[in-house]
Amino acid sequence: MTSKLPDLLIHHILSFVKVKQAVQTCILSKRWRYIWTSLPFLNFDISDLPQQSYRCNYHLDRLVDNVLSLRDNRCFDMRRFHLIGGYAAFKSISHLRRWIIGVARSNVEDIYVQFYGSYNNNDREFRVLDCVFTCNLLTKLELDLSTSCKIILPNFISLPRLRYLKLNNPSFDYDALTKLCNNCPLLEHLDLSGIRNSEPLNINISSHTLKHLSLGVANSSAPLNITISSLSLKHFEVHIGYHSSIHNTLRLCAPNLVYLVLSNLDYMLLEDVSSLVRADVGVQLKPRKLNAKFWRIHAQDTLKSLKSLRNVKDLTISLRPLKDVRRVQELLQEQPFEFSNLQRLKLQNISPSKDSMHAIASLVKISPIIESIKLELCQDVETNYSYNHNYNYNHSDTDAEQEMESDPHTGEPTVDLEGLLADTMKQLKSVEISGLQGSDNELEFIQILMKNAMVLKKMVLRTQLYRSRIEKFCEEEENFPSASSSLRICFHLLQNF
Repeated sequence: MTSKLPDLLIHHILSFVKVKQAVQTCILSKRWRYIWTSLPFLNFDISDLPQQSYRCNYHLDRLVDNVLSLRDNRCFDMRRFHLIGGYAAFKSISHLRRWIIGVARSNVEDIYVQFYGSYNNNDREFRVLDCVFTCNLLTKLELDLSTSCKIILPNFISLPRLRYLKLNNPSFDYDALTKLCNNCPLLEHLDLSGIRNSEPLNINISSHTLKHLSLGVANSSAPLNITISSLSLKHFEVHIGYHSSIHNTLRLCAPNLVYLVLSNLDYMLLEDVSSLVRADVGVQLKPRKLNAKFWRIHAQDTLKSLKSLRNVKDLTISLRPLKDVRRVQELLQEQPFEFSNLQRLKLQNISPSKDSMHAIASLVKISPIIESIKLELCQDVETNYSYNHNYNYNHSDTDAEQEMESDPHTGEPTVDLEGLLADTMKQLKSVEISGLQGSDNELEFIQILMKNAMVLKKMVLRTQLYRSRIEKFCEEEENFPSASSSLRICFHLLQNF
């Protein structure tokens, strides 16, 4: 019965199995004997082969070679080539280069290659051949060759139908991405991870079709300047490793952006993100020892960026370094605005200091319809991030900093914590605090929340305290007045290994 099925239907059935299983169907009948040689879908996976290291590598190498050499390209073009393997499977990465040449000449539409494990020292670079980046029918390309093998893009690129591109550990000059976007007119999804730059790098991307953009910088030892302009962009992520002495900047214009993730950018010019719904922002406040005047200008620019996010419904903020959180309240007073749509607020890397509690209260105060607050407290304020102490600063700069840090008479914030939170939190329903240490500042903050949040239903407190300290904490918390009759408080004891 199966012998009467048309080739297209058999190909569709075999597209759901790996190549090894597809080849084994040749024993079913004479009709099926050579059908696998014209398969348009080839899926190779080292995990499906014998688990002994040498045999597994040998079998995968031989399997790919045999299938590609015996394939009949006369009737059916190759639509999909997926390969998951390890470097030890091949004598050289030149095997992969040879396979991809053959695949590219078969008018392939989808290429996915993932390698892992150790590799030959001569294979530190993989130069993508021109034939791959000139495939007229290619719609999807994904290359993941481990974090130690650079992917070198060709000089000439022309992919008129490419919609999805994902590269791990790419190496390119400042013109490469511009050239890539200009020569991929239908590109919708671009994901570049493992970017490394030892010299200043400018990334300029302008596209009318790009909907998803993700950039990951694994090791940056020089400034990174990013400029993005896209009318279609919906999802944008930038992940950069923290470095206290490097200035990474972003200029973004994406009026239809819905989701935004930014980490360790100390200058963000968000020109148009008016449609933004969800944002996760890592604010990198530079150490004040650089220069008091410079720090104030830099911090004001950072606040302007936060102000650009005022329409979001879901906001996560991570402040680095932790000790500079005290500036939030001061800057919010200088440049007032409201998160008029904000419903969910999450703050990370926050210390339980009085300055931090005032910073949190200042953000809550300008969020009139907030429903959920999540705090991730971090105790190690002074040593969590290493500062670069090679900067020269004089005594007058230090004096200026002291004047900025506190009230000249009391040394404390001028507005008390309860005063900041008065007549706020009218819609607050859920609070979750992780990393509690049982400090007076934490207790005061929780007490004010309970006293003012009239519709608060759930408060989750996570801690690694010893049981005796938890019991004492609970005793004090039980005596706090609660404005909500339906409040439920849950303690979670986390094991400290």
